[in-house]
Amino acid sequence: MANVTRYVPSLLPSMLEPDGFNSVLRRFFGENALEPMAAPLGWIPPCEITESKDELVLMAELPGISPEDVHLSLEDDVLTLRGERKSETKGQDAKVHLLERSYGSFARSFTLPRSVDASRVRAEWRNGILTVTMPKTAIAKGRVIDIAVQK
Repeated sequence: MANVTRYVPSLLPSMLEPDGFNSVLRRFFGENALEPMAAPLGWIPPCEITESKDELVLMAELPGISPEDVHLSLEDDVLTLRGERKSETKGQDAKVHLLERSYGSFARSFTLPRSVDASRVRAEWRNGILTVTMPKTAIAKGRVIDIAVQK
């Protein structure tokens, strides 16, 4: 009959000590692993793209951003949305107790189908929502062909 030997990983005893789990994290991720981050890593605005027979529509949620801080470009079938959400913290001496909002620059690019008519793309801003309407070319829309019946 074989003997069963109990295996205890070397990290387990250190996790049971006071502040043990924190020491394990520091061992793997470095001494500053548990320090609060000085600034958030940034953010990406959520977007939605829908398609109808006549057009593609992109909607981007950009709350708290001024339209002047958003730039939209279309080049070589790539639509690029860039901007920045600036921190609203009053004064540099303000002590932050909770930070769940993200700030900083963002950039999103979308490759569009060749069926989009780049010359007719338009953008509107309303209540922090950017809506980009991209009409399709006449060729992409297709057409119904009537069949003539000969007698």
